[in-house]
Amino acid sequence: MFPEQTVLNIVASSDVFAARLAARERESQEEIELRLSRTVIALPKGLKVIALLKNGLSGKLFRALVRRFSR
Repeated sequence: MFPEQTVLNIVASSDVFAARLAARERESQEEIELRLSRTVIALPKGLKVIALLKNGLSGKLFRALVRRFSR
């Protein structure tokens, strides 16, 4: 597909993501559970993927990592 490209897959663990959604108070617990059930996206085979777990990274460190992998 795009052999020279690398996908930077940025995710939070489901418990951290659920806590963030609950803190926003925009969705019910049922809606949050439904949303969490569909957060995994299947990527096409053959892609070079780097997974970055963003549970507690500071904004500054996170932006530095994204800049590094955006080159």
